[in-house]
Order: sequence, then C-alpha cells, then structure tokens
Amino acid sequence: MATFEFAMTTWGSPASPKRALLVHSALASGLVWFKRVDAPDLPGHGWIDRRSTYTVHGMAQYLADHLEGGYDLIASVSFGSTVVCSLLPLLNHKPERLVLVDPVFDMVPYSPEQIAQMISQTRKPVSEEDLLRKNPAWTTQDAIVKRLASVSCDPTVIGQLFEAASRGECSHDVLPPASETEIIILAADPALNSVYSSRNHVKLLEEEHPHVKLAIQQQASHDMHKDHPEVIAEVMLHGLGKRDGLEILRT
Repeated sequence: MATFEFAMTTWGSPASPKRALLVHSALASGLVWFKRVDAPDLPGHGWIDRRSTYTVHGMAQYLADHLEGGYDLIASVSFGSTVVCSLLPLLNHKPERLVLVDPVFDMVPYSPEQIAQMISQTRKPVSEEDLLRKNPAWTTQDAIVKRLASVSCDPTVIGQLFEAASRGECSHDVLPPASETEIIILAADPALNSVYSSRNHVKLLEEEHPHVKLAIQQQASHDMHKDHPEVIAEVMLHGLGKRDGLEILRT
C-alpha cells in the first residue's frame, strides 16, 4: 500500500473562524472522524509509512512536527487520548477545550488473546455486515471506514501500544496540569464495556487532577464517535451541560 509522510482528512468550510483537531485510536485512522473532522493519521495507521518502533511520545512529536497553525478544540478517542495529552505541551497555541473520549488511562490490562484478536483484525477485519449487526447505531459509512482503517493499520503498532500501557505510559499521569485549556473526559457507558473505568477514577481525579471534568454518556459504547457523534460535537462546542443521557461526575 502506498504511504505518505503525513496524511490528514479535513471536512468543513475553509472559511470557518475556528479549527478543531480530532485524533483517532489504535486500529483506526483519520477517516473514522468523517462527520466533523480535521483528522491526521498517526504513524502506523491509514496512509502513513510503517516504522519499527511506535511510542506515545513519538506520535505526539510527529503531530507537533506536521500540524500547522493552532486549534481551538481538540478531541481524541481511546489510545489517541494519551497522544494528545503528550501533544498539548508541544503546542504553541493551546486549545480552549480538550475532550478525551473513553481514554485508555489505567485501563484493565488486555489478555494476550484479546490483543491477538485485535491484531488479527488488521489481516482479516470484521465484515461491514457483521459490524452493522453488532452496532445498530452505526451507519453503512461507519462500517466501511472502520474496515478500511483496520486493514490499513500496521499490526506492530497494536502490540507496541499495549506494551506501552503495561509500562504505565498510558496512565492518568499523562494528563496535562491545570492550564487555560478545559479538559473533559467523556466516558462510555460502563454497561457497554467502556474502557475507561469512570466511577473507579473519580477519587483519583479529585485528588490528583482536580481540574479535569468527567461525565458518562449512557447508551454509548467505546466507539462513541460512531454511536453518538452528535454528543461529542456538542461537548466539544459547549462543554458539559444538562442533556439526555449525560451523567456528570465531576465539573
């Protein structure tokens, strides 16, 4: 597959007075944000060249080296949240708001079998039909770009990101200190296999990161950007507020 030094998908009006940066997770690419997006591919994903080593800090530096101008809003999902937290100190123009969607901070370790299953999706991804059957809220476009993102992902990056998590490189310690940027963790529904153990981390946030806000979106899975893209857009634009299905744990 042809690769490039840098690849980014951009949607919306070039004349817009504000810009948003959206960073994908592992086993994904910038295409998964197709609804509202200025979305780069991380190394080892999408159209970007393959490497022998992938690290969270390396991906953050990669973005810092290639992104031009500043962003008013930044959002990310899953593993991408560790990348943007490492990216924030490298940006001259800090965003007004950072939304971390179901991040992997201090997540329950995956078994070797679970990791192997994820890696297998880069070679034999789930069909669009099966994806739609398992995720009735998804659109056909969601299923198509998910499958494309899976096959365009370097399997090496999956294993190395989980190794980084096991070394503590994806813990809450990556959260930036208090600054002018509002930081919101938007967790998925625990009943739908949320990766972020929101209720277990309330005290930790209160004691170590009191500037970080936390909410749970009911009926949203780890793939919230596909299940409920409108929720992420609303939180990015307006922050946390009273709306159906949003349980606010920290403000």
